[in-house]
Amino acid sequence: MMNENENKGIRQRLFFVFLIAGIVFAISLQMLWIPSVQQRILEFGELMIGRSLRRHEKWIGIMKMSAVFGSILILSFPFCFYEFKIPSSFCRQEISLKNYMNEMGYVKGFAQFLKNHSLLCLFTVLATLAVYGIRLFSMNIGIDTELAFFNDILNWKEIGRFGLVILKRLRLFGLNLYFQNFLALAFLSIGTLELAYFVSLFFPERNKSSFFIFAAIFVSSQVWVESLYFTCMNAETAFLVMACPFVAFLMFSGAIENNRKLMMISVIALVFMIAMYQAIIVMFFCALMICFAGYAGQQTLSEKFILVKVAKIALLLLISLLIYFVLDKFFVAVVFRTQKSDYLTNNISNKIFAIIFSPAIYLFSVLKNNPFGYLVFCIFPIVIGIVVTMKKGVVHLLAFLGVLVSVFALPIVGGGSVTMRAQYALPLAEAFFIWFVLENTGGKFRKVLLILCSVVCALQIERSSMINYTDEIRFLQDKNIAFEIARAVQKTGASEQTPLIIYGKYSPAYTENSLIGEVPGYSVFEWNDNASLLDATSRGVSFINCLGFHFCAVSGNDKELIQKARLEAASMPDFPAEGSVKNLGDVVLVRLSETTFESSDEN
Repeated sequence: MMNENENKGIRQRLFFVFLIAGIVFAISLQMLWIPSVQQRILEFGELMIGRSLRRHEKWIGIMKMSAVFGSILILSFPFCFYEFKIPSSFCRQEISLKNYMNEMGYVKGFAQFLKNHSLLCLFTVLATLAVYGIRLFSMNIGIDTELAFFNDILNWKEIGRFGLVILKRLRLFGLNLYFQNFLALAFLSIGTLELAYFVSLFFPERNKSSFFIFAAIFVSSQVWVESLYFTCMNAETAFLVMACPFVAFLMFSGAIENNRKLMMISVIALVFMIAMYQAIIVMFFCALMICFAGYAGQQTLSEKFILVKVAKIALLLLISLLIYFVLDKFFVAVVFRTQKSDYLTNNISNKIFAIIFSPAIYLFSVLKNNPFGYLVFCIFPIVIGIVVTMKKGVVHLLAFLGVLVSVFALPIVGGGSVTMRAQYALPLAEAFFIWFVLENTGGKFRKVLLILCSVVCALQIERSSMINYTDEIRFLQDKNIAFEIARAVQKTGASEQTPLIIYGKYSPAYTENSLIGEVPGYSVFEWNDNASLLDATSRGVSFINCLGFHFCAVSGNDKELIQKARLEAASMPDFPAEGSVKNLGDVVLVRLSETTFESSDEN
């Protein structure tokens, strides 16, 4: 009979054979995303069956789903044969947060961590600059930023972000794009290092190289590319990233040590953070689950003790949310007479099937952005993490899965996919999953995974950087078209008090290397084009005025002017052709393209 060592050796060889084959097949499947490949497959299918296929978009969707979920199955299969080498130092001694707070302190501990990881600090700053550095030296104006130049508060009170309004009120000198971008990059770099320190408080650190991967994954996530695009609030967004681990540590340590003062401070801070941007709650929950994943792995703690602390933390979170909703719905709405916007509620589905299938819908929407990267950063680590944590008990496993649950919280509440910029938990969960695996596996597998992750991290940094670069090209084109429109309007002899209507849209000319995000890369002159003539005009005119002009947009009360412009635009050529800009006496009309609008423009 085959002894245990021989069986183990065969299983390990099978693992590497299937892993290499799986990687080759998974990469091959990604070709199903390429339009030319899709077209050839469709042509081959039509040739084989002898007739034309109906609804090509349906078959293309099937190809994309096959590329995503097929890769997951192929890359998960080898782990049936792998026997993980769990380091003996996986279990650390009991963490005394009370002693830690008294002797070291969070801030002093963070300073010591930075001193011990000086190369990590340099790497994080360089990775941040590689992705977002272009924004430090550009006055890039995108969606919402063009409005913030003249209405710094925007409509944030109407969508429950009164904390953001309070911060903006404290700023004395208005919106400075360069300073905003500098603060955003500084806060994101510090926040990334702080999260690495935060993880090190609850898990043993054995390989400093693992934190380099952690930082690269977190910083280069497209979530931050989408979020920092909004220059009018990118500094505040990055500040939340920096504040999240500190407040989570206060709440967790307060609950563990029964410190009412820390719990009260953490609740107040969390309420203010939610009032700045509601999506931070999922990242905060993810951070708390990381705390429990490390804390529950201690052999000296009973499951009952951990469950009691989980209940206490859950209660603190509910109290924080309750306070926020009371302040938002009653105090802010009543005292300041704020008309609540339906912007957030429109994103919530009331269909039961949408809620049931929301995790699958969300998973597909995430994987289609960066399929191979997310497979490496999420699928591998989740599978391995479950195997590792199962050996530590049910509570430890549930805490680890809680990190995963945080990623799906918003989709389940909303009943489907969510915008990339609201997926705050995703970068932290990705970075933690892969760090956990790199720290708790050994041998050749760790070396192979480390090399693979390094390559994918470099590719993700380049990819995210390219999205920012594409948006910079978009901005330059928007600026050129804005100057041309302004000069054409001035040639009509109209005064600056004559209202301006921008009809239709202008789309940038993309290069072969362009990568467009959910928001970055889209022209200001094509946003809201099909939703409202007033919105499209307001954004376009505001953008032109950001460049030094003083035109005014048509008002929502000018129904006759709007109708007059619509009728006249039907017979006009597209800009910049002769006759595409007309002075109609009481209004100036600029036609960019054909378009369709709602029957009424009541904004």
